[in-house]
Amino acid sequence: MKLFLVCAVFLSVVSCDKDNFVYHRESDSGVLSFEGFSLMVSEDVNKKTRASSAVGDYVLFLYDNTGALVWQKSYQDALSAGDVTLPAGVYTLEARSTAADVPLAAFGLPVYGASKDFTIKAGATTALGSITCGLLQAVVTVGYNEEFLRSVTGDGVVSVELAAGCPLEYRLGRSDGDPTFEQREGYFSVNGDDATIVLTFNGSVDGSSLRMRAVITGVKARDRHVATIMKTTGASGVTSFCVEIDGSVFNAMKFIHE
Repeated sequence: MKLFLVCAVFLSVVSCDKDNFVYHRESDSGVLSFEGFSLMVSEDVNKKTRASSAVGDYVLFLYDNTGALVWQKSYQDALSAGDVTLPAGVYTLEARSTAADVPLAAFGLPVYGASKDFTIKAGATTALGSITCGLLQAVVTVGYNEEFLRSVTGDGVVSVELAAGCPLEYRLGRSDGDPTFEQREGYFSVNGDDATIVLTFNGSVDGSSLRMRAVITGVKARDRHVATIMKTTGASGVTSFCVEIDGSVFNAMKFIHE
């Protein structure tokens, strides 16, 4: 990770008993079997550990080599279904913890998933084995040091944005004289391994309007970033503001308006 700081229509097939799905009956077809198939989930962020069996409403999506959806089923229904007969070719099975798309940015909505490519050969049966799902998003939390919170004199907000035009706002305020702030985890959809997160603070500190901006680059799915907005006063009485990201302190570009 590098840090830089700067100023459906879909086809749904429902199974009750054992079902046999036949999408092609000609001699160039093969069979996809779910016998022995398992879906695992690794909930850890920034590390790989032993995965546990998937529970809940995981959904499977089967796509052909053009990206067209062949069918969509719940994980449990797929386990109880019969074989799927398909034309020979290359396919992708995607597993996801929700039938909905991954939200671009949301508080408290983690989405886990994975995909696996496989080939159906004419006259042969293909088994998928197991798929391990991981978090499909990056996670950001925002906090403040005590000196900064004591200096808050009005409402503020930290805007965290990965996808352009879809920020999450971590609000800061006061209640009964005490500072309150958004402590939930924000989840951000990541496409690729080199996304950028822009963090911007706007608020009232020590009676003045303060704006700070920081940028995190090289962001990828399963990353967790902890941002702390800080105020420090040195021995000489000089006050400075900075942003601590993942334990490293940097002087963010800041603007103070009286």
